[in-house]
Amino acid sequence: MKNILGTVVITVCLLCVWSQNTQKSVTNLRSRLSRRQAEKSEESERIVKSSGFDEEGVKPDPTDLSSDNSSHIITRRQSERNEISEPIAKGSGASPIAPSLNNQPGGFRQPLGLGPQSTNPSTAYALPSGSEIIVGAIRTSFSCDNRIYGYYADPDNNCQIFHICVPHENLITGFNEVTQYSFFCGNQTIFDQAVLACTYLDDASPCSGASSLYDQVNQRFGITDRPIR
Repeated sequence: MKNILGTVVITVCLLCVWSQNTQKSVTNLRSRLSRRQAEKSEESERIVKSSGFDEEGVKPDPTDLSSDNSSHIITRRQSERNEISEPIAKGSGASPIAPSLNNQPGGFRQPLGLGPQSTNPSTAYALPSGSEIIVGAIRTSFSCDNRIYGYYADPDNNCQIFHICVPHENLITGFNEVTQYSFFCGNQTIFDQAVLACTYLDDASPCSGASSLYDQVNQRFGITDRPIR
């Protein structure tokens, strides 16, 4: 009888210990699940904030002036416009659609834009401010009117300036037009009409004969040379 009673007591004690351990395990499991759920919720919130969408999965309309961030968007766009327009306002009169040409063939070329655009010699060819320091007094006598596509040294400016003439059809008016792009060569270099590059004066063809090479050189654009045999 005593043995049976002792066995029952031991069994009850073991059941109590097992129940307590099980309860602790369940509590720990629930705690871990809660932490994981909280971490996932925080991660989802970070993803939503970084993507620009709200909690309902809808991205705010930047044109909606009633939204809370409309003031911030307008301020940011105004700042972007100011950053874009500021270099143009401080420039030398170059058109914002001026070509970007910047290389160093025995000197360098700089983007000068469309010309002529004004009667001021320093800006008539849309030259950068201070170009007279390198070129000297600028003459604006050259014109692309009635010229074929090509590169043209400017003898009136000692070939330190050259032009690119681009005939094209105006899609709005239907008339044929020609656009003139003007550039200047780097210090101590001139535009060699024979090779169509800025080279040092000692290596260049004579500037006085540049105009005689206009048609000879520019008519070859688009012509494929025969292979050497």
